[in-house]
Order: sequence, then structure tokens, then C-alpha cells
Amino acid sequence: MDYLAIVYPILVACFLFGIILVISFVIAVVWLQYVDRRLRECPKCRRKAAGIIVDTKTVRLKRHIDRKGLKPVRITEEQVTDQYECEFCGHTWTRSLKRIQRERVESVL
Repeated sequence: MDYLAIVYPILVACFLFGIILVISFVIAVVWLQYVDRRLRECPKCRRKAAGIIVDTKTVRLKRHIDRKGLKPVRITEEQVTDQYECEFCGHTWTRSLKRIQRERVESVL
């Protein structure tokens, strides 16, 4: 029995799968860098990746327990406001986002 005929296609498939994983990782890194540069763009001088976070404020909006599923889940909603300052022109601006955190609640029965 020729084992090389069995092992060779498996090695080729593993090699191709590895190449696909590496390419996917590189694409993800490049995309995340692009998104980060766009998010930190100064609205005044239009330079990419010029904003540095100088202050962050977090405000809790709601906190409740959701009992719709099989297990109860505690849902915490927060408003996060980041204040940026441009490294080049000194312009400051804010950007807000809503963050939702879900935590499982252990039942005490």
C-alpha cells in the first residue's frame, strides 16, 4: 500500500488551509488599522489617526434582568463618551457610543 498517495493530498489540503488562515489574518489586521485611522481622524485638519483619547466618561443608562430565555441575563447599558485631541492642530472633539453588557445570573433556588 502506498502511504504517500494518502498523506500527500492531506498535506496539500493542510497547506492550503494554512495559507487561507494567514491571508485572513492579514486582511483582518489591515482592515482594523484602516477603521482605527478613520475613527481617529481630526474633523478640523482631516489628518488620519491624529486623535488621542484624553478623557473618557461612562454613564450607566439602564440595568435590568432579562428573563426571556432559559437562564436569566443581567443587561447593563452604558453611554461611553471619549474626548479626543488632535496631535497636530490641537482641536478637541467627542465621540459617543452605547455599550451593552450581558452577564449570566446564577439562580438561587
